[in-house]
Amino acid sequence: MFVLTNSSAANYLPGTAMDPLRIYVAELAGKGINITLNNQSVFCLDNEGFRYQCGMKNDKFKAEFKNFEENFKKSWTKSREVIFELFKAVTLVQGHTAAESTSISEARIIIQTLMGPLAKVCTIIEEEMSKSVKETQIQSLMENGNLIKKEIAIEKFEHPQCVCLSCAAKTKNNPKNAETQIEFTQICHKRCILPDTVPEKFPEPKLIDCAAFDGQGKCQKCGCHYLKHIRITQKTIQKILQKPKAPILSRKKAEEIYSKLLSTLQSEQTFVWETVIQLAKYLQTNAIVDFNPLFVDKLKIEIEKQHLSLGSSSDVVDKLQRRLQNFETQTKMVEAALENMQISEISEINIQTIFNKIISLKIHGSIVKQFL
Repeated sequence: MFVLTNSSAANYLPGTAMDPLRIYVAELAGKGINITLNNQSVFCLDNEGFRYQCGMKNDKFKAEFKNFEENFKKSWTKSREVIFELFKAVTLVQGHTAAESTSISEARIIIQTLMGPLAKVCTIIEEEMSKSVKETQIQSLMENGNLIKKEIAIEKFEHPQCVCLSCAAKTKNNPKNAETQIEFTQICHKRCILPDTVPEKFPEPKLIDCAAFDGQGKCQKCGCHYLKHIRITQKTIQKILQKPKAPILSRKKAEEIYSKLLSTLQSEQTFVWETVIQLAKYLQTNAIVDFNPLFVDKLKIEIEKQHLSLGSSSDVVDKLQRRLQNFETQTKMVEAALENMQISEISEINIQTIFNKIISLKIHGSIVKQFL
């Protein structure tokens, strides 16, 4: 049902609002949700009668709107009738099981919570499968008898920070404890507390209201445009786990062990990307929220960080960009299948199962948990 306000000028009809409403309903129909626009689904009213009720005891208000009193009375009467018609229509609608709404809501929360971690894990896996890391792992097996294993830690800031993505970032290494972290060298606002802004959304138009920027949207700290900035709440620290030395291995044996690791990485990589498509499919079939741009934004930030990180391997960036293009292509295929009603449904139970499988991945399940 749709409730349209400020409709007195159109004689309590939809007026110019009808065209965008038809377009929206047509989009819903493409997702399998059919709504008929008539007097049982569209209710037009106006709140000017209510405003008059609120201001009628104020002498200044009454004097200013004295000549409109009859219009206000008519608006009050008409809007009151429409409200009762709306209530009547609601009572006649077939009931919906509350538990179903709850489970859909829970599934939505799970999916939106997973978006950032999945984008991060996609990046980490590509890093671990890069040529440079492969050689590093083989050398470690030949010299120490062990694969290099990293532990991911999240350090949350006391307050969100506004940082510039255009200015250089650097990879900071601590030889004492083998910690590695990407640090943004240009922090433009250390206490960036803005309402209704999404952390790590890029670009974020609402950052124009951050104290770091002048009236033209130019950063007073670094000079870059506000759309080149991002608001972060934490930083990621990678720590290499130290293991006791084991018998050194020949290159042939080291390559065999790495080959097994690579097989596991490829398996988890395939599962993660298939999961991303499944989650996008669920949100699209249930017409909840568009997963595509939300996930794409997160992954683009990870790609940008790889660009900025000193020493980051270019093949990681290239592979992530190809993965991103493939994801966008597949989500378009999902949209096309939805329009033709040729797509199988995914239940809320499937979403919970997917979540459990993600956090149970042999190598990266614990990393996903860290980012949740």
